[in-house]
Amino acid sequence: MKVKRILCLLMALAMFLSAVPVSFALSPTGDIDNDGLITPADARLALRCAVRLEELTAYQIAVGDMDMDGEITSADARLVLRLAVGLPIDG
Repeated sequence: MKVKRILCLLMALAMFLSAVPVSFALSPTGDIDNDGLITPADARLALRCAVRLEELTAYQIAVGDMDMDGEITSADARLVLRLAVGLPIDG
């Protein structure tokens, strides 16, 4: 009897969780190639994406969208490059 009750509760929980949308927000870091470093190669990827020469994944766009406007632009590429060479991004 207890096993049935536990199984019913687990099933109900699984059904509830499958109906709840799960989302998470990534903070932009600039590490577009996900190698653990922010380098000029990341800025290059951002610029290629901005001019439509490179198609990036949703993850890459999320970490490369430095101004968090929903897309990677040349302004984002500039900020990534500033990070890569050790300059402040607010200057």
